[in-house]
Amino acid sequence: MEESSIDLVAIYAAIVGTLALLWQAYSWWSEQRVKVEVAITYGIGVGGVPDLVLIKAFNRSRKHSVRVESAGLGLQDGTGRYVPVTQHLAPEHRLPLTISPQDSAETALVARELEQGAGFDFTKPVVGRVHLSSGEWVYSKATTMISRD
Repeated sequence: MEESSIDLVAIYAAIVGTLALLWQAYSWWSEQRVKVEVAITYGIGVGGVPDLVLIKAFNRSRKHSVRVESAGLGLQDGTGRYVPVTQHLAPEHRLPLTISPQDSAETALVARELEQGAGFDFTKPVVGRVHLSSGEWVYSKATTMISRD
């Protein structure tokens, strides 16, 4: 082999080795981080059960459980305050709770109480929020629960 072809092989090997090392570092970092997503939905009550606003937290982490300390809905008045979940409508909705990796959990608020007590208008966007034991707040996308149509 000529020196120039040996140089090209060495350069190629250096690039491939560097990319493999970067991929390993990214894979390790991805597995170590905690990633939580929040979604809210409006649940129509059936058989005497009231309409509910469900706040669901998804633990997208691969290896780590997360602990949810509290959850609630942001007020629609622009103050940044929120209405926390204080009533546990079912045992599985009880807070605080721990969510295993790649799992989810939910809690709920009674829609009518939110409309009457806090002035919520579910035809306007609402944001759910979850407080983790790490001190981090995780927010849902602003969601319009009910269409005016």
